[in-house]
Amino acid sequence: MAKHPTKEPMKRLLSATDFRSFYLPGTVALPPYATPGTIEAGVWEDEESGSQIDVLTVSQGRGLDSYIVRTVELRHVAAIALFDSETTIEKAKWYFPPQLEKLAAGIPESASGILFVPENTPIRTEVIFGATAAESAEYRGPGARGCERAEWAQGCE
Repeated sequence: MAKHPTKEPMKRLLSATDFRSFYLPGTVALPPYATPGTIEAGVWEDEESGSQIDVLTVSQGRGLDSYIVRTVELRHVAAIALFDSETTIEKAKWYFPPQLEKLAAGIPESASGILFVPENTPIRTEVIFGATAAESAEYRGPGARGCERAEWAQGCE
């Protein structure tokens, strides 16, 4: 009679693909669409407590006139895929939570990669874009209400 497979000891080490199956479900890729961006490590200072918060920033140019910068606390990152000259996800070097703090401390300058974070992770997103003076004067940002100029100057009440 054959032994039950769960009763036998595991005979092989887990591969990067195996680890991805543990860490990636329910995550979102930043930047999206498996296109690597530039990853940088940084520190924010919490004004209330005075403590420092480790963060990672991933930025990506979107054509000639716009740039998206996303910043997330390191503690929320589920995985990082770093790319060298190879730009396929299969050839990326993967890092998971046990290794992320060491990686963030020594991340190469202008590293190319993708961050994977849980879907409900708070992200600071900045959109930087070029515009003409007239377009810039009319821009009110996402969520702004359509106010007349006089109302807008007074807070659009």
